[in-house]
Amino acid sequence: MKTKFKYPSGKSNKDVNFFGASIPGQSLTDAPGIYPWDKPPKYANIDDAYTYVRDQLYTDEGVIKIMDLLEMNVPPTTIAKSVVIMGWMRGLWNPDVAEMLKQAVSVDITLIGTEADIEMTFNKDRKNKTVDWKSLYNKRKKELNKETDNSVVDNIQDALEDRQVEVSKKGLMSR
Repeated sequence: MKTKFKYPSGKSNKDVNFFGASIPGQSLTDAPGIYPWDKPPKYANIDDAYTYVRDQLYTDEGVIKIMDLLEMNVPPTTIAKSVVIMGWMRGLWNPDVAEMLKQAVSVDITLIGTEADIEMTFNKDRKNKTVDWKSLYNKRKKELNKETDNSVVDNIQDALEDRQVEVSKKGLMSR
């Protein structure tokens, strides 16, 4: 049974099938282990999880994407939250490791922005919330394609390696 759903403001959306949703309690009867959060995490140690993030995210392509986000005034903490939440949703670590990992990833993302001389936004309340992010991203991507100098990315990679040496001497949990 499909009906047009009307909001209190009078606007209506697509056809809504009110009877097509799952039955309450249906997830309790599904076979266990089919969702990533039903299984034990792949990394239960914060140092192993940090190594995974570093290896996956801090490649040349990852650094360029982080620089794009920072130039669009996305705060480093927001990027770090997104990274650790995605890892938790994929079953790579549990929420406790994600919470501890958030600070280390934020520091690394801030380091990337500092090395790239990007003026970063750290507050949550951004001035202009009606920004067309897609066009801003496409514009930045075109500018980046024109630049063939990879020295900025190489400098950032060197800084990240220096931080890794520093972390490996002490460990993330030794603070």
